[in-house]
This record gives sequence, C-alpha cells and structure tokens, in this order.
Amino acid sequence: MRTALCILSAALALVLSLSLPTAARAEPASDSHSGTAQLPLSELLDLRRELDLARSARPESAPVAAVVEKVELSGLLLDDAAELTAHVEAKVFSSGWQVLPLLRKDPRLHVLGFPRLDSGTLSMTNSSLSLVTSQAGPYAFDVGLRVQGKAEGKKRVVRLALGASTVASLKLKYDPALFKLEAPNAVLQSDGALLFPEEGAFNFSWEPVAETLAARAKVEAPKRPAIEPVVERARVSVVSTLAGRRIVRVLFELKLEGPKPIAVKIPDGYALERVYLNGAPRAQAIEGGRVSLEASPERSGDPRGRLELLLSEEPGRFMLSGALRFTLPSASWRTDEYVVELHLPEVFNYRWRGGSVSPCEAPPEPAPFASALPTPGKPMCLRQALVFEPPTAEVAYDVDLTGKYWTGVQASSSPTP
Repeated sequence: MRTALCILSAALALVLSLSLPTAARAEPASDSHSGTAQLPLSELLDLRRELDLARSARPESAPVAAVVEKVELSGLLLDDAAELTAHVEAKVFSSGWQVLPLLRKDPRLHVLGFPRLDSGTLSMTNSSLSLVTSQAGPYAFDVGLRVQGKAEGKKRVVRLALGASTVASLKLKYDPALFKLEAPNAVLQSDGALLFPEEGAFNFSWEPVAETLAARAKVEAPKRPAIEPVVERARVSVVSTLAGRRIVRVLFELKLEGPKPIAVKIPDGYALERVYLNGAPRAQAIEGGRVSLEASPERSGDPRGRLELLLSEEPGRFMLSGALRFTLPSASWRTDEYVVELHLPEVFNYRWRGGSVSPCEAPPEPAPFASALPTPGKPMCLRQALVFEPPTAEVAYDVDLTGKYWTGVQASSSPTP
C-alpha cells in the first residue's frame, strides 16, 4: 500500500510541474540562446510518439555485405579430366569493395576463360577464384573450367572445394559403358549423374569399365555399324594480295570413330606452312603431292574432329584485267560440303566465270580457324556439294573505275591544248 501511494504521489507531482506557469517554476540561469516552453501533456505525448516512429523508420543495414546465391556446375567426364561450365549467381547489397570466393585455388583447376562483366571482375584472390567488385547489385555469369583428375592407379580422383554459397550442384555427363563413377550424394540420371557437395566440396572419382564387362556387353549387345569417316564440311578462306600472293586456310570438319588415316591432296604450286589436328600443331610435310596423317576424334566419346592446313601460293601479279584460276586442296574422304570464301583486292570488279564451285551466300558465322588472320578485300563465296576431286573456280576481273574517271560531257568542256 505504501509503495502504491509513493507511485501516485510522484505521478501527481509530475502533472503539477507540467501545468504550473513558467514564472512559478524554478529555472536555472541560462544564456541568451536558452529558453523554456510550456506544452500540454497531450502534445508532449504526441511528440514522443513521433520521435519513436522516426527512429523505427530508419532502414537497417544488411547483415552481410554480399552473398553467393548459387554455383551450378555442369560438364563432360573425359579420360583424365572433367571439362565444366560454372554458372554463378551472386548479390552485393552495399557499395564498397567486396571479395566473394567461388572456388578454392587448386593446381589441378584451370580456368578456360574469364567472362566479361559490366562491373567487377574475376581474379585469383585469397587462394580462391573470386568475384571482386565495388558496385552493389545482382551478378550472373558463366566460367569455363577444366579439372585434372589425380591418378591413383586406373582411377582418377577430383576434389573441387567451394567458397561460401547457398546452393551448389554438379551435373556430370558420361558414358556408363566407358567409365564407372563413384561419388557420395550422387543421383544417377539418364545421361550421367547429379552430384551435391559434402563438407563444402565435390568429391568424385572414375575409372575405365573393366575389360570383362566391356567384352560381355559387346557379346550381348547387337553390333553397331561402324561410322564411315567423312568430311562433313570443308571451310576454305583465300586472301589474295595485289603482289600476287595467296594465303589459303583449309578447315576439314571430320566425323569418325577412333583413329583413321586421312590424306589431303595438295595442288601444284602450294607451299605448306602449318598443320593443325584438333587445334594442336603437327609437324607434317607434302610427300608426293599429299599430306598424310592419322586423324582422331577431338574428345573421347565424341565422333567429331578438325584438320586444318595453312598454305601459300605465288600465282603472279594482277594485270589490268584477266582471270583468276583456283585449284583447291581436297581430302581422301568423301566431303559432303565445300565452302570457299575469297577475299580479293578492292581495286577490281569480279564475276564468277566457271569451275566446280558456284556462287552462294556467305555463311552466317566465320569459320573457327586455329590460325587467326585478317581477311581484307572484296568477299566472294563459292560452294560445292559432294566433293571427291580438288574443287576448281575461275573468276574474271577488271579495274574498278567507279568514281575514278570523268564523263564524256565533262571531257568535252575541257579546253583543247
């Protein structure tokens, strides 16, 4: 009871102090900038509520500056490595430099290509492949990777450690007839397996299927007819200079099953500069008018391959008018399509006059030559289907006088000397 009376007395004293006139209160001495004000209790409570509301409306800072939302990896299992593509999605909440680790650095992990980002970049920072940026906002990009397997007998072992991410998965495609995959948390699918990380890393291994199992499958399964080796398409780029030199690149897009011998017939007058097999340079020479070698698929389980030749020719200088004759290399395999792109000097006009190749529309995309060269001049595209012999073309030319001479009226108005 005594406590309740004390509380009631204190409350009455507070109300009386607020309701007393200014002159009736004891005021401390103050300078010219100080002062007092008298407010009703209801207004004081309204001001208090507005102050509390203003404090609660202040935005709170994010608990973290940036997060990696997910890392989705997918790729193909090869004999000794896995080629992957990592799709990354991240979000930066506040401005200022941020470093988001994506994958831990490892001597067996190789980055095949860094993506171009509007803001930020990828870098090997703090022992990780990381996103480095100073701008807030969402980020989404893909990174090409190659992970080399550690050899343990016939088995290949990979450990791919992740940075901090909310969601991570790995989709591996492989042929169960070629490889046996072992991985924790793996979900088998029709074309491979879906893996999930364990303790912040993907751990998996694979090895070739035992010869006994392969022999049994060969007996039980019907024999599949062998793939006939063919050149699905030949892409040729010819750059001709006024000095009379031609630079010729020939790319044969192959389809084959296992290593197969192939020969390319080289017409007279050509000099062999380079040979590339599946993008890698090979030391070869012209013997008996041919370049002979053993072609092979670019990847295990994939029937595609590439053979590229870089040649040069010296047919002689251009005249004021005349004809250009081309005899181009051909493969010993059947060639389904042969596309030639000529790049000729700008000072002439050209028209196709004959040959086994005939005019066509230019391909929508440039050929993926391993030897990168500029292609100046006027373009002309020629094409032939089902090639067994060296393709030929004849192109007539004369001087392009457009805008380079006077008309007869202008000439007659000139004074006679």
